[in-house]
Amino acid sequence: MNPELKRVLMVEDEPDIQTVARLALETVGGLEVSVCSSGHEALALLERGSLPDLVLLDVMMPGMDGPTTLTEIHARPALRALPVVFMTARVQRHEVEEYRQLGAIGVVPKPFDPMTLASTLRELWREARARAVQPVPDVPDDFLDEMERLRQMFRDRREDRLDRLDRALLAYHAGQPDELRRTVHTFAGSAGTLGFREIERAAREVEAALEAGDSDLPERLDRLRAVLEA
Repeated sequence: MNPELKRVLMVEDEPDIQTVARLALETVGGLEVSVCSSGHEALALLERGSLPDLVLLDVMMPGMDGPTTLTEIHARPALRALPVVFMTARVQRHEVEEYRQLGAIGVVPKPFDPMTLASTLRELWREARARAVQPVPDVPDDFLDEMERLRQMFRDRREDRLDRLDRALLAYHAGQPDELRRTVHTFAGSAGTLGFREIERAAREVEAALEAGDSDLPERLDRLRAVLEA
Protein backbone atom coordinates (compact mmCIF):
# COMPACT_ATOMS: atom_id res chain seq x y z
CA MET A 1 0.00 0.00 0.00
CA ASN A 2 1.35 3.41 -0.93
CA PRO A 3 1.78 5.80 2.02
CA GLU A 4 -0.65 8.71 2.18
CA LEU A 5 -0.53 12.16 3.69
CA LYS A 6 -2.15 11.97 7.13
CA ARG A 7 -0.66 14.51 9.56
CA VAL A 8 -0.19 18.21 8.88
CA LEU A 9 1.40 20.84 11.10
CA MET A 10 0.01 24.27 10.26
CA VAL A 11 2.08 27.29 11.32
CA GLU A 12 -0.10 30.40 11.04
CA ASP A 13 -0.48 33.43 13.30
CA GLU A 14 -3.90 34.64 12.11
CA PRO A 15 -6.71 32.99 14.14
CA ASP A 16 -9.31 33.31 11.36
CA ILE A 17 -7.04 31.60 8.85
CA GLN A 18 -6.16 28.93 11.41
CA THR A 19 -9.85 28.16 11.90
CA VAL A 20 -10.79 28.00 8.22
CA ALA A 21 -7.70 26.03 7.17
CA ARG A 22 -8.09 23.56 10.01
CA LEU A 23 -11.75 23.05 9.14
CA ALA A 24 -10.84 22.51 5.49
CA LEU A 25 -8.07 20.03 6.23
CA GLU A 26 -9.88 18.05 8.91
CA THR A 27 -13.51 18.08 7.80
CA VAL A 28 -13.10 18.18 4.02
CA GLY A 29 -9.70 16.50 3.75
CA GLY A 30 -9.83 13.98 6.59
CA LEU A 31 -6.37 14.96 7.83
CA GLU A 32 -4.97 15.19 11.35
CA VAL A 33 -3.97 18.82 11.99
CA SER A 34 -1.80 20.42 14.66
CA VAL A 35 -1.54 24.20 14.83
CA CYS A 36 1.28 26.50 15.95
CA SER A 37 1.05 30.28 15.96
CA SER A 38 4.74 31.05 15.44
CA GLY A 39 7.93 29.67 13.99
CA HIS A 40 9.49 29.34 17.43
CA GLU A 41 6.53 27.31 18.67
CA ALA A 42 6.71 25.04 15.62
CA LEU A 43 10.44 24.40 16.06
CA ALA A 44 9.93 23.55 19.73
CA LEU A 45 7.18 21.08 18.81
CA LEU A 46 9.23 19.45 16.05
CA GLU A 47 12.31 19.15 18.24
CA ARG A 48 10.26 17.19 20.77
CA GLY A 49 9.93 14.53 18.09
CA SER A 50 6.32 15.11 17.12
CA LEU A 51 6.83 14.89 13.38
CA PRO A 52 4.01 15.48 10.87
CA ASP A 53 4.02 14.29 7.29
CA LEU A 54 4.01 17.89 6.05
CA VAL A 55 4.31 21.44 7.39
CA LEU A 56 1.98 24.14 6.05
CA LEU A 57 3.84 27.35 6.80
CA ASP A 58 2.75 31.00 6.64
CA VAL A 59 5.34 33.36 5.15
CA MET A 60 4.59 36.62 6.96
CA MET A 61 4.71 36.06 10.73
CA PRO A 62 6.00 38.25 13.57
CA GLY A 63 9.22 37.27 15.27
CA MET A 64 10.41 34.49 12.97
CA ASP A 65 8.99 34.61 9.46
CA GLY A 66 8.23 31.59 7.33
CA PRO A 67 11.43 31.48 5.25
CA THR A 68 13.55 31.76 8.40
CA THR A 69 11.50 29.03 10.06
CA LEU A 70 12.00 26.77 7.04
CA THR A 71 15.75 27.41 7.10
CA GLU A 72 15.85 26.54 10.81
CA ILE A 73 13.81 23.37 10.26
CA HIS A 74 16.03 22.05 7.50
CA ALA A 75 19.19 23.00 9.41
CA ARG A 76 18.37 20.19 11.84
CA PRO A 77 19.48 16.80 10.48
CA ALA A 78 16.42 14.98 11.83
CA LEU A 79 14.12 17.46 10.05
CA ARG A 80 16.03 17.98 6.82
CA ALA A 81 13.68 15.82 4.73
CA LEU A 82 10.47 17.20 6.24
CA PRO A 83 8.25 18.53 3.41
CA VAL A 84 7.21 22.18 3.79
CA VAL A 85 4.56 24.06 1.81
CA PHE A 86 4.27 27.83 2.08
CA MET A 87 0.86 29.50 2.33
CA THR A 88 1.05 33.16 1.34
CA ALA A 89 -0.38 36.05 -0.64
CA ARG A 90 3.13 36.84 -1.88
CA VAL A 91 3.17 34.71 -5.00
CA GLN A 92 4.96 36.75 -7.65
CA ARG A 93 7.14 34.58 -9.85
CA HIS A 94 10.42 35.60 -8.25
CA GLU A 95 8.97 35.08 -4.76
CA VAL A 96 7.76 31.56 -5.56
CA GLU A 97 11.17 30.74 -7.01
CA GLU A 98 12.81 31.97 -3.79
CA TYR A 99 10.56 29.73 -1.72
CA ARG A 100 11.49 26.71 -3.81
CA GLN A 101 15.19 27.54 -3.59
CA LEU A 102 14.83 27.60 0.18
CA GLY A 103 13.52 24.03 0.02
CA ALA A 104 9.73 24.39 -0.04
CA ILE A 105 7.98 21.69 -2.07
CA GLY A 106 5.21 24.08 -3.14
CA VAL A 107 3.15 27.20 -2.47
CA VAL A 108 -0.55 27.59 -1.67
CA PRO A 109 -1.74 31.11 -2.58
CA LYS A 110 -3.86 33.13 -0.17
CA PRO A 111 -6.79 33.39 -0.28
CA PHE A 112 -7.05 29.63 -0.65
CA ASP A 113 -10.01 27.48 -1.61
CA PRO A 114 -11.08 25.49 1.49
CA MET A 115 -12.63 22.79 -0.68
CA THR A 116 -9.37 22.02 -2.49
CA LEU A 117 -6.74 22.83 0.15
CA ALA A 118 -6.32 19.22 1.31
CA SER A 119 -6.18 17.81 -2.21
CA THR A 120 -3.57 20.42 -3.16
CA LEU A 121 -1.38 19.42 -0.23
CA ARG A 122 -1.78 15.74 -1.05
CA GLU A 123 -0.69 16.33 -4.64
CA LEU A 124 2.35 18.38 -3.61
CA TRP A 125 3.28 15.72 -1.05
CA ARG A 126 3.01 12.90 -3.59
CA GLU A 127 5.12 14.82 -6.11
CA ALA A 128 7.79 15.47 -3.48
CA ARG A 129 7.89 11.78 -2.50
CA ALA A 130 8.20 10.78 -6.15
CA ARG A 131 11.18 13.09 -6.56
CA ALA A 132 12.74 11.84 -3.35
CA VAL A 133 12.83 8.20 -4.47
CA GLN A 134 14.66 8.98 -7.72
CA PRO A 135 18.15 7.41 -7.68
CA VAL A 136 20.84 9.89 -6.70
CA PRO A 137 24.22 9.47 -8.40
CA ASP A 138 27.25 8.98 -6.20
CA VAL A 139 29.11 12.24 -5.61
CA PRO A 140 32.89 11.92 -5.85
CA ASP A 141 34.79 12.88 -2.71
CA ASP A 142 36.98 15.30 -4.64
CA PHE A 143 33.88 17.19 -5.79
CA LEU A 144 32.67 17.52 -2.18
CA ASP A 145 36.13 18.64 -1.09
CA GLU A 146 36.26 21.24 -3.83
CA MET A 147 32.79 22.55 -2.95
CA GLU A 148 33.80 22.91 0.70
CA ARG A 149 36.96 24.74 -0.38
CA LEU A 150 34.84 27.16 -2.44
CA ARG A 151 32.44 27.65 0.49
CA GLN A 152 35.38 28.50 2.75
CA MET A 153 36.72 30.97 0.17
CA PHE A 154 33.28 32.59 0.13
CA ARG A 155 33.37 32.92 3.93
CA ASP A 156 36.89 34.36 3.80
CA ARG A 157 35.78 37.11 1.39
CA ARG A 158 33.25 38.56 3.83
CA GLU A 159 35.06 41.90 4.15
CA ASP A 160 35.42 42.15 0.37
CA ARG A 161 31.64 41.78 -0.04
CA LEU A 162 30.98 44.45 2.59
CA ASP A 163 33.40 46.81 0.84
CA ARG A 164 31.74 46.12 -2.49
CA LEU A 165 28.32 46.81 -1.00
CA ASP A 166 29.57 50.13 0.42
CA ARG A 167 30.95 51.18 -2.98
CA ALA A 168 27.69 50.20 -4.68
CA LEU A 169 25.70 52.24 -2.15
CA LEU A 170 27.88 55.29 -2.78
CA ALA A 171 27.17 54.94 -6.49
CA TYR A 172 23.45 54.48 -5.78
CA HIS A 173 23.26 57.66 -3.72
CA ALA A 174 25.14 59.45 -6.50
CA GLY A 175 22.32 58.54 -8.89
CA GLN A 176 23.86 55.38 -10.35
CA PRO A 177 21.65 52.46 -9.23
CA ASP A 178 22.94 49.92 -11.75
CA GLU A 179 26.03 49.15 -9.70
CA LEU A 180 23.91 48.23 -6.68
CA ARG A 181 21.67 46.06 -8.87
CA ARG A 182 24.68 44.20 -10.27
CA THR A 183 26.22 43.80 -6.82
CA VAL A 184 23.20 42.30 -5.08
CA HIS A 185 22.45 40.12 -8.10
CA THR A 186 25.99 38.74 -7.92
CA PHE A 187 25.68 38.19 -4.17
CA ALA A 188 22.41 36.28 -4.64
CA GLY A 189 23.77 34.09 -7.40
CA SER A 190 27.06 33.12 -5.75
CA ALA A 191 25.53 32.67 -2.29
CA GLY A 192 22.72 30.53 -3.67
CA THR A 193 25.07 28.35 -5.69
CA LEU A 194 27.22 27.65 -2.63
CA GLY A 195 24.31 27.09 -0.27
CA PHE A 196 24.35 30.31 1.76
CA ARG A 197 20.57 30.72 1.70
CA GLU A 198 20.23 33.59 4.17
CA ILE A 199 22.56 35.79 2.11
CA GLU A 200 20.83 34.75 -1.10
CA ARG A 201 17.38 35.58 0.26
CA ALA A 202 18.45 38.94 1.68
CA ALA A 203 20.10 39.89 -1.63
CA ARG A 204 17.01 38.83 -3.61
CA GLU A 205 14.87 41.02 -1.35
CA VAL A 206 17.07 44.04 -2.08
CA GLU A 207 16.99 43.20 -5.78
CA ALA A 208 13.18 43.04 -5.74
CA ALA A 209 12.93 46.33 -3.82
CA LEU A 210 15.18 48.05 -6.35
CA GLU A 211 13.09 46.82 -9.25
CA ALA A 212 9.81 47.83 -7.61
CA GLY A 213 11.02 51.11 -6.14
CA ASP A 214 9.86 49.97 -2.68
CA SER A 215 10.13 52.37 0.22
CA ASP A 216 11.47 49.59 2.46
CA LEU A 217 14.75 49.39 0.52
CA PRO A 218 16.78 50.79 3.47
CA GLU A 219 15.37 48.10 5.77
CA ARG A 220 16.20 45.37 3.27
CA LEU A 221 19.72 46.76 2.84
CA ASP A 222 20.18 46.67 6.62
CA ARG A 223 19.14 43.02 6.64
CA LEU A 224 21.56 42.22 3.80
CA ARG A 225 24.41 43.90 5.66
CA ALA A 226 23.52 41.99 8.82
CA VAL A 227 23.68 38.58 7.13
CA LEU A 228 26.88 39.54 5.31
CA GLU A 229 28.47 40.47 8.63
CA ALA A 230 27.29 37.33 10.44
